[in-house]
Amino acid sequence: MKVRIHLLSFAALCIVACNNNEKSQPVTFSEDYNRGATYYYTKPDSSYYYFVKVLNNSQSNFEKAAALYVIAGRHSEAGDYFSAQESLLSALKLLDENDPVNYRTFASLYNSLANVTLDLKDYSTAKEYYRLALRFINTENERNEIINGFALVHQKMGDYKTAIAIYDSVLQLNTTDTLTYARLLSNAARTKWLADPGYRAAPEMWRALELRIAKADSSAIESSYSHLSDYYKSPKPDSALYYAMKRYDVVQNQSDPDDRLETLRQLMQLKAPPKGIAWETQYFQLEDSVNTARTNDRKQFALIRFDVEKSKEENRLLQNHIRKQRTWITAVAVVAALVVSGLYFWTAWRRKRLKQEAEMRIKDSQLKTSQKVHDVVANGLYRVMSKLEHGKSIEKEVLISEIEELYEKSRNISHEHKLEVSPEYDQQIHNLLNAYSGDQTKVFVVGNQPVFWNKISVAQKHELQLILGELMVNMKKHSQAKRVVVQFKQQDKTAMLHYKDDGIGFSTEQNLGNGLNNTVNRIKSMNGEISFDKTDTPGVSITISIPLDDNIL
Repeated sequence: MKVRIHLLSFAALCIVACNNNEKSQPVTFSEDYNRGATYYYTKPDSSYYYFVKVLNNSQSNFEKAAALYVIAGRHSEAGDYFSAQESLLSALKLLDENDPVNYRTFASLYNSLANVTLDLKDYSTAKEYYRLALRFINTENERNEIINGFALVHQKMGDYKTAIAIYDSVLQLNTTDTLTYARLLSNAARTKWLADPGYRAAPEMWRALELRIAKADSSAIESSYSHLSDYYKSPKPDSALYYAMKRYDVVQNQSDPDDRLETLRQLMQLKAPPKGIAWETQYFQLEDSVNTARTNDRKQFALIRFDVEKSKEENRLLQNHIRKQRTWITAVAVVAALVVSGLYFWTAWRRKRLKQEAEMRIKDSQLKTSQKVHDVVANGLYRVMSKLEHGKSIEKEVLISEIEELYEKSRNISHEHKLEVSPEYDQQIHNLLNAYSGDQTKVFVVGNQPVFWNKISVAQKHELQLILGELMVNMKKHSQAKRVVVQFKQQDKTAMLHYKDDGIGFSTEQNLGNGLNNTVNRIKSMNGEISFDKTDTPGVSITISIPLDDNIL
């Protein structure tokens, strides 16, 4: 059970509360808050950034509380329940409990705080927060929602008798809200079954499911399927599997990964062949993905908070600096003549330096052109030759297409042009490496997946392709290798490329050729590193690492 944050409904709730009081003014939000709201669903990191700015810059306690409410939701979604709890408690401290204008806001904050505390399995504290939320409730539906949570705490604690008494007392009131009634009915039936495994809970669970289907509430329908699957697990495993599969169909269209994980866990417990292993594999893959994403989110949120605080401090220092600058304006006028003289000599020095830089650019351009001729034309021709040598059959059109591509690249060597890569870049790399695989040499590729290339910039992809081409040409010409392994992986914020073959290796006194020198220079231009690893077996082992591009999301 997770805290659910609905930004717009929270703001609307507070606006309604203020408008119900004749002395209150309509709620208005700052530009930072509105930007955070605009980016809430499309750019989560940007949204979080602007809400943190609200905490640092806003003069309105209410606006800060609203921002903290949303920030708590982001932390909860990232699995950081303690930070969510801290944000909600901070929001409560900003508002006046004795002001009726804030009652509905307090109800929402305490209810969310209770839900987060329930996620932390701190049941006694969660009960207290639900009690506090009830103090500020004025409507039936809101009261029933909080009472449902209160009963759920008792169910989680194993106090089924109290939970059942709470559910029955609310159900006797005949609430007018269909979905609330269905939720209470389903939870009550499940609690009675947990208390007494012989209790016939199915009719009540079916009735709740019918009401939820009529309202087309997918998350509620998914909950009913879960209850029914658990109920039938022992007496009717086939029925349990049926409802678990129905639940699986529903959660595929939902964005909440926790629901999908719980559904797969339920299917795994049923152990129904032959999909049992597939469900288990899918579960662990999804679990790894969710844990990684949430870890990254927590790191990103911490960095955003640090950046905002740093920016605020830098702004304060800048303001102090400006004030000091104004004090020294008169003194600057006295030394104006010295400044003019200094500018004259500086201009002469700068002209000389620009001339030197222009000469260096010319030399650099010549060097790059030489590298392009080597990497694009020479290596490309060698790859075609390798295909002709080892390929069992090569179609004429394919060969003409590759030669024509080399021709176009050779014409463009002297022209600057925009770097572009294929959307299916992993397949492009696969084709490049596979071109050097034949009867005498087998090339094995590990980790060449789209996920590896997602945070690699276009320029880095272009350079890595040339580097890989040079390594394979060097292998083909000199190594006499029978087996080559190229592995791609990411570690922290670094992309790693590991090359290994079982060839004759490098002589200890051998100097690097132009091709490998170009490779080293390319890696250094990307702020990367290359190491030639020593091995106990024949062959070459090379590790290349480059930093990932943080601007790619």
